[in-house]
Amino acid sequence: MRGAAMTERDAKPGALGLLGGIGLGGALMYFLDPDRGTLRRKRVRDRLVHARSVASEGLGTTGRDLGNRVRGLAATTRSHLRSDDADDRIIEERVRNEIGRVVSHPSALTVTAEQGRVTLSGPVLAREFDDLLARVRKVRGVTDVGNRLEVHETADGVPGLQGGCGARAVSSSSARRTGLPPPGSPRASSAAR
Repeated sequence: MRGAAMTERDAKPGALGLLGGIGLGGALMYFLDPDRGTLRRKRVRDRLVHARSVASEGLGTTGRDLGNRVRGLAATTRSHLRSDDADDRIIEERVRNEIGRVVSHPSALTVTAEQGRVTLSGPVLAREFDDLLARVRKVRGVTDVGNRLEVHETADGVPGLQGGCGARAVSSSSARRTGLPPPGSPRASSAAR
């Protein structure tokens, strides 16, 4: 029994060696063929050069992306560490700019700032309330947010919430993605015609 096991084990490497030799011989014949071997070798070389080029481009793109992200993180960190002695009027404008990105009726809101403390008043839809406060708190120069907002479930019967787009305003970045002009732009009115 032991002798039979040895011959089976010895036969496996021989069979594998035979198959490997046949494969190697076939590959050599394919590439060293006097008629078409040169063309085949050139094709393989071209494919390898192309693969190397694609890989190096991918590494270059990844490296640039990583560098840009690090620079952005450094700029954000510097802006958080730097004291912002912005005028109250500038802080109000920054807040109004952010409000326009979050609520559907930004003109219905009043913004006042005093030494970095921002007070918001006016009607706002309930579905926009949390995002509005979170966005205003993140504005550079804002130290505190006073809430005098009138929260409404719907715009029905609230004059300040009439008109507009009835939902969240479309930001210019989402308009670029959809191919539509931002609401209120001259192109938006001409596109509606």
